[in-house]
Amino acid sequence: MYALVSVWTMAEGRLDEQLTGLHNQEVPKVTKLPGFVAGYWNRDPVTGKAHGLTVFENETEARRLKEFIQGDTKGAAEAGMTYDSLAIVEVLASATAPVAAHN
Repeated sequence: MYALVSVWTMAEGRLDEQLTGLHNQEVPKVTKLPGFVAGYWNRDPVTGKAHGLTVFENETEARRLKEFIQGDTKGAAEAGMTYDSLAIVEVLASATAPVAAHN
């Protein structure tokens, strides 16, 4: 698996608008991409930076998302966001919490 790791600068005062766009547009769009496995969108409340981790089955699909983002700087700017960095990384391991047994 491969992932796109992203760091974003978010314009101050637009968080509510950005969260609405994230939940109503971006997440549904990304989850429908070929090879999508998982995605995590995060925000550091101290710095205001947003961090994304989007996992795909293969490197090609991760690169497609990276290229799309790089080509859509106008759309991101309209939403008050600019990317600081985009990196394709190989996923070496993953873990999830065990499912609790129901008695």
